[in-house]
Amino acid sequence: RSGYTGEDGFEISIDQSFVSKLASTLLTLEGVTPAGLGARDTFRLEAGLCLHGNDIGPEFSPIEAGLQWAIPACRRSGGERAGGFPGAERILLEIEQGASRVRVGIRPKGKAPVRAHAPLLTPDGVHVGQTTSGGFGPSLSAPIAMAYVPASLSEAGGAFEAQVRNKTLSVTACDLPFVPHRYHR
Repeated sequence: RSGYTGEDGFEISIDQSFVSKLASTLLTLEGVTPAGLGARDTFRLEAGLCLHGNDIGPEFSPIEAGLQWAIPACRRSGGERAGGFPGAERILLEIEQGASRVRVGIRPKGKAPVRAHAPLLTPDGVHVGQTTSGGFGPSLSAPIAMAYVPASLSEAGGAFEAQVRNKTLSVTACDLPFVPHRYHR
């Protein structure tokens, strides 16, 4: 029961002719407040959920993205229907041996946000990755981001430098999600 936000809820698909009436009715309910795409994206980022085209896509495997739960046991090595899906050779190898890079949370020091596509460097200046999503996390009163980094450097607390508008910002790797999910399973 979760959509793009990590919160408990539902996504409703209805005929276009009913949208205005449904929205008007919902807005009469106590505790209901309208929110736009920016709010949805903020919740998504705080929940550590991926946005296709930023955090997931053809260049990222589900194992790198931390989405191994999406590969059912029957399709994994030794399963009754192992393999046979696009990318199976790579994905099954990554399940067994680990991915060379992984998606991590990033916590910038200070208040400046680190947006998508900011290069990430080790403290000695070696380029090791880039952010995929980023912004301000109001639930944390702090900027947050997600990035792909080498698995060997992905431990929570690892120090990096982000290049933002010709400035270097100190950032730290952290576990995802930033805010615990509250949806019903």
